[in-house]
Amino acid sequence: MPLPAPQTRSHLHTRAVVFRGYHREDGLWDIEAELTDTKTYALERFERAED
Repeated sequence: MPLPAPQTRSHLHTRAVVFRGYHREDGLWDIEAELTDTKTYALERFERAED
């Protein structure tokens, strides 16, 4: 059964996750991660005030 034709859409958001593993000299591992969110539109941010 063929797939239906795709609907019109707009790209709004990309989330990328990168994990890096490092083998240490003591035999253990260090894992570092980086998460990046990218939006295709301006985003107004309202930061919380300091107490």
